[in-house]
Amino acid sequence: MSDVIVKIQPSLGRRLFGVVILGLSALVMLNFIFADITQSAMLKVILFVMSVIFLWQAQANLRFANAALILKREGLFDDQGEQICSLSNIAKVDRGWFTFKPSNGFLLRLHDSEGLKWSPGLYWRIGKNLGVGGAVSPSQSKEMSDKILLLKQEIEHDVELI
Repeated sequence: MSDVIVKIQPSLGRRLFGVVILGLSALVMLNFIFADITQSAMLKVILFVMSVIFLWQAQANLRFANAALILKREGLFDDQGEQICSLSNIAKVDRGWFTFKPSNGFLLRLHDSEGLKWSPGLYWRIGKNLGVGGAVSPSQSKEMSDKILLLKQEIEHDVELI
Protein backbone atom coordinates (compact mmCIF):
# COMPACT_ATOMS: atom_id res chain seq x y z
CA MET A 1 0.00 0.00 0.00
CA SER A 2 1.15 3.52 -0.69
CA ASP A 3 1.61 6.36 1.72
CA VAL A 4 -1.21 8.33 3.30
CA ILE A 5 -2.22 11.36 1.23
CA VAL A 6 -4.84 12.78 3.61
CA LYS A 7 -6.19 11.60 6.95
CA ILE A 8 -9.34 13.12 8.47
CA GLN A 9 -10.50 12.54 12.01
CA PRO A 10 -13.14 14.35 14.09
CA SER A 11 -11.74 16.30 17.02
CA LEU A 12 -12.53 15.15 20.55
CA GLY A 13 -14.48 18.36 21.18
CA ARG A 14 -16.80 17.78 18.23
CA ARG A 15 -17.37 14.17 19.30
CA LEU A 16 -18.14 15.12 22.91
CA PHE A 17 -20.45 17.95 21.83
CA GLY A 18 -22.45 15.48 19.73
CA VAL A 19 -22.65 12.99 22.61
CA VAL A 20 -23.82 15.69 25.05
CA ILE A 21 -26.50 17.00 22.66
CA LEU A 22 -27.79 13.51 21.90
CA GLY A 23 -27.85 12.60 25.60
CA LEU A 24 -29.66 15.79 26.60
CA SER A 25 -32.21 15.30 23.81
CA ALA A 26 -32.90 11.78 25.07
CA LEU A 27 -33.31 13.05 28.63
CA VAL A 28 -35.77 15.74 27.49
CA MET A 29 -37.84 13.13 25.66
CA LEU A 30 -37.82 10.83 28.69
CA ASN A 31 -38.89 13.78 30.85
CA PHE A 32 -41.88 14.37 28.56
CA ILE A 33 -42.88 10.73 28.96
CA PHE A 34 -42.92 10.75 32.76
CA ALA A 35 -43.88 14.39 33.48
CA ASP A 36 -47.21 14.58 31.65
CA ILE A 37 -49.66 11.77 32.41
CA THR A 38 -52.25 13.13 29.96
CA GLN A 39 -50.24 12.16 26.87
CA SER A 40 -51.46 9.30 24.73
CA ALA A 41 -49.80 5.93 25.11
CA MET A 42 -48.75 5.98 21.46
CA LEU A 43 -46.93 9.30 21.88
CA LYS A 44 -45.14 7.92 24.94
CA VAL A 45 -44.03 4.86 22.98
CA ILE A 46 -42.75 7.01 20.12
CA LEU A 47 -40.84 9.29 22.50
CA PHE A 48 -39.36 6.29 24.31
CA VAL A 49 -38.20 4.68 21.06
CA MET A 50 -36.68 7.97 19.88
CA SER A 51 -34.86 8.46 23.18
CA VAL A 52 -33.44 4.93 22.98
CA ILE A 53 -32.23 5.64 19.43
CA PHE A 54 -30.61 8.90 20.58
CA LEU A 55 -28.85 7.13 23.47
CA TRP A 56 -27.69 4.36 21.12
CA GLN A 57 -26.29 7.00 18.74
CA ALA A 58 -24.50 8.75 21.63
CA GLN A 59 -22.77 5.55 22.73
CA ALA A 60 -21.86 4.78 19.10
CA ASN A 61 -20.18 8.19 18.89
CA LEU A 62 -18.13 7.27 21.96
CA ARG A 63 -17.24 3.81 20.59
CA PHE A 64 -15.93 5.26 17.33
CA ALA A 65 -14.17 8.19 19.03
CA ASN A 66 -10.79 7.47 17.42
CA ALA A 67 -12.10 6.57 13.96
CA ALA A 68 -10.35 8.13 10.98
CA LEU A 69 -10.70 8.11 7.20
CA ILE A 70 -7.51 7.77 5.18
CA LEU A 71 -7.02 8.60 1.50
CA LYS A 72 -4.35 6.63 -0.34
CA ARG A 73 -3.70 6.21 -4.06
CA GLU A 74 -5.72 2.97 -3.98
CA GLY A 75 -8.81 4.61 -2.44
CA LEU A 76 -10.42 5.44 0.89
CA PHE A 77 -9.64 3.33 3.95
CA ASP A 78 -10.73 3.40 7.57
CA ASP A 79 -8.25 3.50 10.45
CA GLN A 80 -8.37 -0.32 10.69
CA GLY A 81 -7.09 -0.65 7.12
CA GLU A 82 -10.40 -1.79 5.60
CA GLN A 83 -11.12 -0.31 2.19
CA ILE A 84 -14.22 1.90 2.09
CA CYS A 85 -14.09 2.42 -1.67
CA SER A 86 -11.50 2.19 -4.41
CA LEU A 87 -10.47 5.30 -6.29
CA SER A 88 -11.49 3.73 -9.59
CA ASN A 89 -15.06 3.29 -8.29
CA ILE A 90 -15.55 7.03 -7.67
CA ALA A 91 -17.63 8.54 -10.45
CA LYS A 92 -18.14 12.06 -9.09
CA VAL A 93 -17.32 14.28 -6.12
CA ASP A 94 -20.38 16.36 -5.20
CA ARG A 95 -19.96 19.32 -2.83
CA GLY A 96 -23.04 21.30 -3.90
CA TRP A 97 -25.30 23.19 -1.51
CA PHE A 98 -28.38 21.14 -2.37
CA THR A 99 -26.65 17.77 -2.26
CA PHE A 100 -27.83 15.24 0.34
CA LYS A 101 -24.52 14.98 2.19
CA PRO A 102 -23.20 15.08 5.76
CA SER A 103 -22.67 18.51 7.31
CA ASN A 104 -19.25 20.00 6.59
CA GLY A 105 -18.71 17.24 4.06
CA PHE A 106 -19.15 16.01 0.53
CA LEU A 107 -20.76 13.15 -1.38
CA LEU A 108 -18.98 10.63 -3.57
CA ARG A 109 -21.09 9.11 -6.33
CA LEU A 110 -19.84 5.59 -7.03
CA HIS A 111 -19.95 3.55 -10.24
CA ASP A 112 -20.83 0.32 -8.42
CA SER A 113 -22.76 -0.25 -5.22
CA GLU A 114 -20.59 -1.35 -2.31
CA GLY A 115 -23.27 -2.00 0.32
CA LEU A 116 -23.89 -0.45 3.70
CA LYS A 117 -21.14 0.85 5.96
CA TRP A 118 -21.12 3.58 8.58
CA SER A 119 -18.89 5.35 11.07
CA PRO A 120 -20.74 8.02 13.09
CA GLY A 121 -19.59 11.55 12.39
CA LEU A 122 -17.14 10.41 9.73
CA TYR A 123 -18.83 8.70 6.78
CA TRP A 124 -21.75 6.59 5.59
CA ARG A 125 -22.06 4.41 2.52
CA ILE A 126 -25.45 3.47 1.10
CA GLY A 127 -25.58 1.87 -2.31
CA LYS A 128 -23.82 4.07 -4.87
CA ASN A 129 -23.44 7.02 -2.47
CA LEU A 130 -20.66 7.64 0.03
CA GLY A 131 -21.11 10.64 2.31
CA VAL A 132 -17.97 11.94 4.02
CA GLY A 133 -18.15 14.47 6.85
CA GLY A 134 -20.34 15.17 9.83
CA ALA A 135 -18.14 15.77 12.86
CA VAL A 136 -15.01 16.62 10.86
CA SER A 137 -13.96 20.21 10.28
CA PRO A 138 -14.89 21.82 6.96
CA SER A 139 -11.22 22.39 6.10
CA GLN A 140 -10.42 18.68 6.53
CA SER A 141 -13.25 17.54 4.28
CA LYS A 142 -12.45 20.20 1.66
CA GLU A 143 -8.82 19.10 1.60
CA MET A 144 -9.83 15.46 1.16
CA SER A 145 -12.33 16.20 -1.61
CA ASP A 146 -9.74 18.34 -3.43
CA LYS A 147 -7.16 15.55 -3.22
CA ILE A 148 -9.69 13.00 -4.51
CA LEU A 149 -10.40 15.26 -7.48
CA LEU A 150 -6.66 15.56 -8.18
CA LEU A 151 -6.21 11.78 -7.97
CA LYS A 152 -9.13 11.29 -10.36
CA GLN A 153 -7.47 13.72 -12.81
CA GLU A 154 -4.21 11.77 -12.49
CA ILE A 155 -6.03 8.61 -13.53
CA GLU A 156 -7.82 10.29 -16.45
CA HIS A 157 -4.75 12.08 -17.83
CA ASP A 158 -2.09 9.55 -16.77
CA VAL A 159 0.05 12.22 -15.09
CA GLU A 160 1.19 12.56 -11.47
CA LEU A 161 -0.20 15.67 -9.73
CA ILE A 162 0.22 14.71 -6.06
